[in-house]
Amino acid sequence: MISSIFEISPNKCYTNSIESIINDTLRFVDAYNYKDTNSSFYKLREEEGNIIFKCLMSGVDEEDLEITIKNKMLEVKTSENIKAKDFVIPFHKKISLFKDINPDLSFASLEKGILTITMPLKEVKETKKIRFK
Repeated sequence: MISSIFEISPNKCYTNSIESIINDTLRFVDAYNYKDTNSSFYKLREEEGNIIFKCLMSGVDEEDLEITIKNKMLEVKTSENIKAKDFVIPFHKKISLFKDINPDLSFASLEKGILTITMPLKEVKETKKIRFK
């Protein structure tokens, strides 16, 4: 019975890739719950003066994640030792941020398999006129 789920039949096409199954499931959830989804695997949105990144990280511990921000680029990746864990998919994404954020005030949390990174926007300073000499 289980092996038949992963076979290709004339009427239905099934996948044997766990990553594809997860992405298909997330695509379904995203399509019906979120208006501002950038990907089927993560969300990036602006909310109350912050840029919020959310991503599914089931089975991953905080020690297994490396999160960096440099030149308006957010990079999230799992460590190499994550490959030794069962049912955990390695993750590596670089995402361009189109607004200036304050990396010193940014923080991350990992609860119930959901990684949330909160990046406060830099305050816009008033415009200064440039004089000619």
